[in-house]
Amino acid sequence: MKKLLIACIILAGLAVTAAHAEEPPSTLAGITLGDDFAKYEELCRMEFYGNSSDILFLKDAPLKHGAIHGVRGGDIYTATCAHPNKVVRIKLKFVDRSKRLFDDLLKRYKRKYGDPDSYKGDAFRNVIVWEWIIKNGERTVNLSLTYSVDPEFRPGVTVKMTDVTLLQDDYKCYLSKTPPKKRKGMKHGINLDEFVPR
Repeated sequence: MKKLLIACIILAGLAVTAAHAEEPPSTLAGITLGDDFAKYEELCRMEFYGNSSDILFLKDAPLKHGAIHGVRGGDIYTATCAHPNKVVRIKLKFVDRSKRLFDDLLKRYKRKYGDPDSYKGDAFRNVIVWEWIIKNGERTVNLSLTYSVDPEFRPGVTVKMTDVTLLQDDYKCYLSKTPPKKRKGMKHGINLDEFVPR
């Protein structure tokens, strides 16, 4: 009995490892990581395409509402340095904001990629975020699925997929081309007392 239990545990571990060892995903809703952004410009609100406020070394373009069936919005993020104009991240927010949609997607993701690698949501489950890190050789893709009922944190269902390898390449390139003086100036150097609410 003990040997059978050990064998089952090993087989389960191999199944998960196999799922994570397959080729990382690259396409989400017809948008492919590593593609030239020009292929997707018609999906985006190009008047807002510019430097990302979240990740200084990337650009992002918000998707037009309804450009992808079932999607109410999102962003396509592009590299600016090592791989200029290549798609690095895709973020989609669904029209259907239900927990049922989240649960259905979660089942499919688990079936394809195994159990998530980490939980990034809050303890009260107002924001649920499951994350998979899918590697094969030198390529790594991060996939996260979010469900939120918090009005300050994008209520509904969001999926985000990032080519971590391209992202890291671009970050290294950005650092190499940003003079140390400028990087030093990016540190806070502020009076913290001004930022303590009173």
